[in-house]
Amino acid sequence: MNTKIIAHRGWSKGNDENTINAFQKAVSAGMNGVEFDIRLQADGDEIIVSHDFTSDAGVLTLKEALEYLKDKNLELFIEFKEYSDKLFDEITNLLESHGLKEKSVLFGFWKVASQFPFNNRRGFKLGIISYPWSVGKNILRFNPDFIMMGYTSFLTKIAFRLYWQIFSLPSFFKKYSSKRFVVGVIRSEEEREWISRREGLYAVTVDNPL
Repeated sequence: MNTKIIAHRGWSKGNDENTINAFQKAVSAGMNGVEFDIRLQADGDEIIVSHDFTSDAGVLTLKEALEYLKDKNLELFIEFKEYSDKLFDEITNLLESHGLKEKSVLFGFWKVASQFPFNNRRGFKLGIISYPWSVGKNILRFNPDFIMMGYTSFLTKIAFRLYWQIFSLPSFFKKYSSKRFVVGVIRSEEEREWISRREGLYAVTVDNPL
C-alpha cells in the first residue's frame, strides 16, 4: 500500500491555512486528503475551521468547508481543538448530512481525544495524536482507529528516529494491523522518503508541496 499524502491545514501555511483556497490547492496538487482544525468561534456557537481561538467574522465555517469538500475525492482528517459532547454531535451530524462520514477521521491531541466517545463512536473513525513511546498504551486504553505520531520539532524528530530504530516501526504496524498510522508534519522530501520507507504506514501530513 502506498503511503498517502495529506495536506496539513488544507495544504498551504501562512494566510491560506484552513481556507477554501488551501483546499483548492490540495485538489489541484492531487493530494489524497486534507487535514484541518475545528473549534467554536470565540463569541458564538458557530463551528469554524481555525487552529487558533478567534472571533474573526471572516473565518471559514465548517458548513462552508463541507459544502466545498463534499464532492471532492479527498479524505478528511478533522482535528478537534476543543471537545464537548454537543460539539461532537453537531460535527458528526454535519458530516453525515454532507455524505462525508466514510471519508472522515476525527482526532485530537491526548487531552482532547481522551474525551471522545470511543465506546459509542456511531461508525465514525476516531484517532489520537501520540508520541511513539505512548502508542501502545493509547491503543490499549482507547482502541482508536487512527494513531497520529508527531514529527515536528528538531528534538521530536531525533527522538522519533531513535525510538523506531530500537523498536521496528513496520513490526509495530504488523502487531496492530487493524489500526492506521499517520506521521506528521513532514517538511522536506528527505523526511518524506525516510518516513515512507516504513512499510505499513497509512499516511503522512505535509505543509507544502514536496
